[in-house]
Amino acid sequence: MGFPEYIAAHKDGVYEKLLEYLPTAGPPEYDEMVASYVKRKGKYVRPAFVLLWAELFGANVIDAILPAAALQATKDWGLMHDDILDDNPMRRGLPAAHILYGIKMAINAGDALNVLSWRMATSASRLLGENRGKRYYAKFTDMVLETIRGQYLDMRLTQERDIVKFTLDDYYASIAAKSGYYSIYGPMQIGAIVAGANKIDVGLVDTYGAPIGKAFQIKD
Repeated sequence: MGFPEYIAAHKDGVYEKLLEYLPTAGPPEYDEMVASYVKRKGKYVRPAFVLLWAELFGANVIDAILPAAALQATKDWGLMHDDILDDNPMRRGLPAAHILYGIKMAINAGDALNVLSWRMATSASRLLGENRGKRYYAKFTDMVLETIRGQYLDMRLTQERDIVKFTLDDYYASIAAKSGYYSIYGPMQIGAIVAGANKIDVGLVDTYGAPIGKAFQIKD
């Protein structure tokens, strides 16, 4: 089974877990707005890395479904805000949330999904038990914070149009923080933690994943 086939085999399970956490109390238009990017789905590369690396370290894939879904939720709310920051008119083949609902409502929907992602991460940490749960939650937090810092670095570079104002090292720092960690080796590390891998092995994952993350973002 190749990686695209692996993603396809597990995508529905992650998606169904995500749906369990979406708001249903109404008003209906609010519930629809918060769920809009979730229901458009996505490539699900990041949650697939969580599942795959959990299996690589000997875990049952079921144990990694909720951590994988929490990570996908961060992707969905992050895109709602990112589309505003980058002035993207489209997302996953449809108008972006701020085009459909207005900027204020899109921020509100992204905020709601943000909180739901932390609810999912909290639930996942409890299910993993004290040791694995603490390590998972710390990694999840660090990864999201680093991604937000990366977004700042990205905006700084893209807003400073004069190329002499930043170096190649600045660019590499930006893509490593914004996407390399979050898209590639962070999800791999989460999967390893879910499986109970020791700290040394988890730390070594970035030596494998960081160059892939850099290459991914350059290509993207």
